[in-house]
Amino acid sequence: MRNLIKHLLLITFFQFILIGSLFANVFVVSRSTANIRELPTTASSIIQQAHENDWFIYLGNSNDSKWRSVELPDGTTGWIYYTLGRIQENYQPPIDTSTTFEIDKLEVHIINVEQGDCTLIIAIGNNGEKAALLFDAGKPGKGDKYVVPYLKSIGISQLKYIVSSHHDGDHLGGLDEVLNYTPDTDDFKISLTGNAYQPAGDPKSSQRAQYDQYAYAASAQNGQEILTLNPPEFLNLSKGLTLQVVAGGGLYIDNETGNIIDLEPSDANAKSIGLLLTFNKFKFFVGGDLGGISKQKKIENKVAPYIGDIDVLRANHHGANTSTHDPFIKIVKPEVVLISCGKNNFGHPRQKVIDRLKAENSNVQIYQTAEGDLVNRYKHLATADGLVSGNIVIKTEGDCTYTVTGSGSEFHETNTFTNDDCL
Repeated sequence: MRNLIKHLLLITFFQFILIGSLFANVFVVSRSTANIRELPTTASSIIQQAHENDWFIYLGNSNDSKWRSVELPDGTTGWIYYTLGRIQENYQPPIDTSTTFEIDKLEVHIINVEQGDCTLIIAIGNNGEKAALLFDAGKPGKGDKYVVPYLKSIGISQLKYIVSSHHDGDHLGGLDEVLNYTPDTDDFKISLTGNAYQPAGDPKSSQRAQYDQYAYAASAQNGQEILTLNPPEFLNLSKGLTLQVVAGGGLYIDNETGNIIDLEPSDANAKSIGLLLTFNKFKFFVGGDLGGISKQKKIENKVAPYIGDIDVLRANHHGANTSTHDPFIKIVKPEVVLISCGKNNFGHPRQKVIDRLKAENSNVQIYQTAEGDLVNRYKHLATADGLVSGNIVIKTEGDCTYTVTGSGSEFHETNTFTNDDCL
């Protein structure tokens, strides 16, 4: 009885904290570890250690504005140094707080869907537990032709989340086929165990039919409408893995203030969801067709300071010249760049993009899923510099190294890379 009362009190307290956070600013930790002290001085005793993305109710600043006063879950007050996080207005806690396993290994699969995008993220626990997120699935027909067979080949039959980066057909078009897959001769069936997502904003009339198919297929799986993902929300795939929405629907996180800025773009590409993945020392970014030109409000450049230095970049917009500009590259500084492309596009990947990447880092390794557009009217603008790698798999245990494995005509082996922090 005593334990039951204690449990109910804890539930009541956290409900109070959650409701309170909707009406107050919170302080969100942005470092891997941070100490909360009894007084606003490093000589003061540590009363709690916090971790990245932990949040506390913000109470105010110290007299010198170098410390933030916060309320801890037990109701006590502590102090945290101002550089260890940010003050966030109207903070939304993680959208899925269900208990899950601790990640032991991470895999990121770039599935070759020809001209289009498809990224599969898999968290693996030490007992073999797996949780997967599918981010885009190529054009209509590519879900059946490429994505489903690939999922079968690696034994992924359950998807915790499905995310459409935006409403373009070469990203959204194959998602309904994955959800609708019905086995003919085997027992393999793909199940959506969590939610399906999209960025804020309505699809254009030309995109409506494919969007409706995606929405219908998702609803048939879990009985729910497609949900909207906005920054600074988190997807809870596993403990120890951070998946944060840093852009979406034209919104992005301003690094200096922590505020959410709405650029109100009319361009559909600028509304793409940008997802930042962090697993210990490993960082990966995928952002649909986000761009760095005026038409797209240069949202790629604006969110770069929040993304920071990463290991692997999934090049936005298939290596198009509208994306991956110098202001973005100079901040995110990827060691490995992955480009998803195919023939019959608009000259992707562009030589200018490759030149920018190599100008910033002459040792950058560039892999692309297919050859790209070297035969059509934009062929004089395209490049063949990237290694043709087919399906690309990144594996890491989150320490100092990660591997990149390809199955293409030019790259069908495994290379090992070392995280910058370990050099």
